[in-house]
Amino acid sequence: MLFMMCCIAVMAATCSQIFKTLFSENDKSSQGRMFAMNLLTVVMSLCFAAPVLELMFKAFSAELGSSMGMQSNRWTVWAVLVGSGAVAVYGYLLYGGTPKDKRGQFWPIGRSIVLSGVVIVGVMSSISHLTFFRSYQDGIANIELLRKMAPLKDLAQCNSGVAFVQFREDDGPIKYRCPTLLMFGGETSQPFAPWPDFVDGESQELAVLIHDTIQAAQKLGEK
Repeated sequence: MLFMMCCIAVMAATCSQIFKTLFSENDKSSQGRMFAMNLLTVVMSLCFAAPVLELMFKAFSAELGSSMGMQSNRWTVWAVLVGSGAVAVYGYLLYGGTPKDKRGQFWPIGRSIVLSGVVIVGVMSSISHLTFFRSYQDGIANIELLRKMAPLKDLAQCNSGVAFVQFREDDGPIKYRCPTLLMFGGETSQPFAPWPDFVDGESQELAVLIHDTIQAAQKLGEK
């Protein structure tokens, strides 16, 4: 939910900047700066909200009967990281362009705090995803189905029907991540759960169950 609130804040900043340009009288010397600021806000809003826009595009394509297949959504996570950087630059330029006698007022300070929060959420969300899914072998597991095969007692804090898992070849515990609220790219092998809407942990029982399932599938394939 926090990520969605940040997306709304970025969109609101973009609309505010564009309306400010349209309805304010600017001299020729400031037109270039205003154009650059408008372009920056459009870039940051499209990049930061990339997971949401992709979800909407896929939903629209599904309504038209078009199948998107199992495409990777990793590019949207990189876009969030780029968008977070653009938000940081925009906030810096916006604060720098505020007259010094007004920088201590409520709105300039509040606006800077909100934009700083957006940057933190965006960076944490993208970095946590990119560092968790480090290999194409990492993926998603249907915990609801696996619980019917084993109790998975050390996975008690995972209340989601699915979990992101890091693949490992040895018999050690598997690192998992359970989304608690939002998940983008659920049809892909590596969905995106924004920070902080997930729970991390390790599970030995899940590792044993996945290892046994893979071995059983391999033996079945050899017959």
